Amino acid sequence: MLDRRSALPTLLAALTLTLTLTLTLTLTACGSDPASGTADTAAVSDAFGGDDVAVDAQDDVALADTAAAGDTAAAGDTAAAGDTAAAADTTTPVSDFTSPGPYGVGYLSDSLTYTPAGDAEPRTLRVVYWYPTRDTDGDDALYAGLLAAPGVFAGAAPADDLGPLPVLLFSHGNGGFAEQSFFFTEFFASHGFLVAAVDHTTNTFFDIQQDSDPRIFRWRPQDITALLDHIADLPAGHALAGLASDRVALSGHSFGGYTTLAIGGADFAVDLVLAYCQTESLPLGACDSVDDEQALYRAGFLDDRVAALVPMSPGAVILFTGGVDDVTVPTLLFTGSKDATTPNATEGDLAWNALAAGANNRRVDFATAGHFTFSDACGLGLGVAEDDGCGAAFVDPDAAHVAIDAYALAFLRLHLLGDTAGASILDGTTPLEDDATLIIGGE
Repeated sequence: MLDRRSALPTLLAALTLTLTLTLTLTLTACGSDPASGTADTAAVSDAFGGDDVAVDAQDDVALADTAAAGDTAAAGDTAAAGDTAAAADTTTPVSDFTSPGPYGVGYLSDSLTYTPAGDAEPRTLRVVYWYPTRDTDGDDALYAGLLAAPGVFAGAAPADDLGPLPVLLFSHGNGGFAEQSFFFTEFFASHGFLVAAVDHTTNTFFDIQQDSDPRIFRWRPQDITALLDHIADLPAGHALAGLASDRVALSGHSFGGYTTLAIGGADFAVDLVLAYCQTESLPLGACDSVDDEQALYRAGFLDDRVAALVPMSPGAVILFTGGVDDVTVPTLLFTGSKDATTPNATEGDLAWNALAAGANNRRVDFATAGHFTFSDACGLGLGVAEDDGCGAAFVDPDAAHVAIDAYALAFLRLHLLGDTAGASILDGTTPLEDDATLIIGGE
């Protein structure tokens, strides 16, 4: 992983401001005692995906039983000629999945503007891309205008002879930013993927406010659909025009995990949420958002161009109460048993209960991972989240990142490209990390 320990002081100041705003908002929204410091009442957030939408599972909303999900998506049925990954090769060494790929990593940014359903005014998002390049030197990228990315070349020439590239989209966490999980996005670009992410405007560390706009719950999935449209419509003069294939996956951390499930077709439990909101509140104005736009939430935000999902420590699962079982595309769920922001008991377990019947689905749970294990917050040396993924009591983040990357690469090669070379990783015969437990759906 690239060393960013020399992060700019400006970034630290921005993160500190975000922590103050989002922690205050969480405590207020949940009606909790600021002194308690418990995981149920204080979902601490920072600019690497802290999720203020985590809520206590002790509520009046009934949770759905385990249901089938993911069975209808046959492995590899979207594979096509010209894939960047090789066809099935049972002799592929595990290092092909645990190490960076054969390509350098290029980086570009632009923006998109669209008008979300339910709104009259347009919304503008910053867009960033990582992609394979054969360039071996160039100007280092500067993430979010603040964070140097050594070895990632801004404006590098894409390796456009690879044919249409599989696409991986990423959705950042609450108060995060597009590049927050560069351990993941850079890795996939080095393996021949076109990776794209947006800043979810009004929900980044640049612009998050104490009085959050409740429309963010419906904006976020629509942002992803707009991003897919944007990539498909890149003009001829754009360096990446024509490089995206129709094989698309989506990943996200925390609030981005919610976004991922929503795009995958998770059904919103509108009536149950509205009943709950008669006597209780939900963070970030979720009650108002669902109440104001009931028709939108009932219709959902499924984008059937997305063929596989990789949610990490998802939050706001309560909004889908029972509805995650409507996700039918292959899903790889990452969770941490020591996650204090989106705890397994109130988030990850509920999501997996709805996905567990799907034979194409997998869960990887880290025994000592915290919420921020699934981002790059720990590696920047900013001193944040020591009690939720970055301290001595947690799995080494670098080791966890190697396993996360490898599991996800094996999974997406299979379900986007029809490549079974990582089969032993996905069936558990090749374990990757002692701290991680692989759970196979349908068993």
